[in-house]
Amino acid sequence: MLDVFRPTGGRRKRVATSFCPSCGEENPDDAAICGSCGVAMDADRRAETRRAPPLRWAAIGVCVALIAVPVTLTQLVPPLRFLAFRAVPETHVEGAVPFSDREADVLRRMAARAGRSVEEELSSLGGAKLVRSPVARGGMSRVLWPALFFFAGGAGAALLFRRRLGREAAIAGGLACAVHVALWVQALGWKPSLLFGRSLYAVSTQTVQQMPAAFFLMVLVVLFWAATVAGATSAARVREWVTRKGTCVDCGRDFPARPLPLACPSCHAPIQRSRVGWGYVLAGVAGTVALFSMMLVLLGPALRFYDRCAPDEPTPCCKAAIKDLGTRRQVESSSWRLYATRADPEHDRKVEAVVMHTWRYALWLSLAFIPAPLLLAWRLPRGGLASAGVSILLGWLAATATALIVFRLGAFEGAFVESLRLHLVYVIPWSIAGTAGAAIGNRLRGVGIKGEPVPAEPPAGLER
Repeated sequence: MLDVFRPTGGRRKRVATSFCPSCGEENPDDAAICGSCGVAMDADRRAETRRAPPLRWAAIGVCVALIAVPVTLTQLVPPLRFLAFRAVPETHVEGAVPFSDREADVLRRMAARAGRSVEEELSSLGGAKLVRSPVARGGMSRVLWPALFFFAGGAGAALLFRRRLGREAAIAGGLACAVHVALWVQALGWKPSLLFGRSLYAVSTQTVQQMPAAFFLMVLVVLFWAATVAGATSAARVREWVTRKGTCVDCGRDFPARPLPLACPSCHAPIQRSRVGWGYVLAGVAGTVALFSMMLVLLGPALRFYDRCAPDEPTPCCKAAIKDLGTRRQVESSSWRLYATRADPEHDRKVEAVVMHTWRYALWLSLAFIPAPLLLAWRLPRGGLASAGVSILLGWLAATATALIVFRLGAFEGAFVESLRLHLVYVIPWSIAGTAGAAIGNRLRGVGIKGEPVPAEPPAGLER
């Protein structure tokens, strides 16, 4: 508070004033809101005593229902099962491609004719062991439909309740994931041992992916949960962009979002502005993925860290990988990885393969993660470091998906789990490279390591 003498009718009157906590404008001491920006003068006290708004359990229930209904229908209704990633227990010979229960019946009939058990019949065929494991028919592409249901559920709840549902979407996504896990266990005959003690075989027309079922379940849960939160967040953003209205967190009422006011017109609470420029972040992620892809295609064969191979005409990169793998007693001791498909004369499919050098792949491609954070931290006038940090994480996710799907590092037999594990490790060098780019951009902007310029203080003579 500041005492100011103002002339009134030839006399000087003592008037008490104070500064706005948001814009620093001088206001009378008895003013409830700032005459300049509209923020409540006791905004600092409100912020200290502010509590998080209560959870909207109705929104959580609606979001769970929007996800659980299509997921349950696709798991249990036979005509809709082509839309589900459904693991069913099937009999297979350990170490071989799984086959159906009908084919297992053939083995039982053969054993009965010979007067032996199924295990004895398999022993006569070479000592193989007959076991039951979860099998997902249709391959890895079946994961996309459940992920779409989770995304649509979060988006639908955000649109129905016309507000941002960050915490509610996170809780609802976790509950819906629990429902999906229960349906998966139900498909396995309520035998959790098949889920946690066996390998999962994802069988498609081209490849057979073998992976630990528990590991893949964890990956699916994280993917579906993230899809729910992403759906709720993106739908709320799109609604605000289309209607040009935002929603106050304190009172829940809408306010004009263009231009965004400093305070809510209804309750005069300060409006929290996003420090992340999402449009610039998405542009940066797209640029990172484009540079990542160009480096794989153009520099991968030349620098010998990635290349596609043809058995008839192997490239120098393929020859180097095959030579190194041929001299190793254990393939895991080599830095090279070679993934190949089997030939299929019936479908006129030839053998194809890719090779990658693990540590060269990580180091060279880390350069693709420097430009986007550097430019965001350098050129954005507000929230540059926050935007750069988000772009690093989203860039890693997008680059991993591009490598597994577009460049087929996850499409070959036995390659999905190893490629996924490698890219989980690659988050470390790629994040370090992105952080270095953000630090360089921050230095180029010349505002210090903390990122944002310090707001101007009121004149020293006006403070008491």
